[in-house]
Amino acid sequence: MDGSCDGESSIISIGGVLRNHKKEWINGFVMNTGAGNVPKAEFWALFDGLSIFRRVAVESDFMSVMQLIAQNSNTNHPLFSLIQSCKMLTARN
Repeated sequence: MDGSCDGESSIISIGGVLRNHKKEWINGFVMNTGAGNVPKAEFWALFDGLSIFRRVAVESDFMSVMQLIAQNSNTNHPLFSLIQSCKMLTARN
């Protein structure tokens, strides 16, 4: 799963790929999710991927995402609700 943000327009897009143990493609997704920034794009990618796929190993190139998932979230964080939703999905998976 990955998210990206266009620096000029702030349009964010997300996508993800599900592969088997042989690294063969099984399924995937891609979508535009509106305006935002890179952290928001990364969290939306994680949220949508975990909503679609269960029992997966998650890889992210954005260390802050994994750190925010692992620690107690600050309720004042602008992405608090999205972070909490991702935490619930990771616990489910």
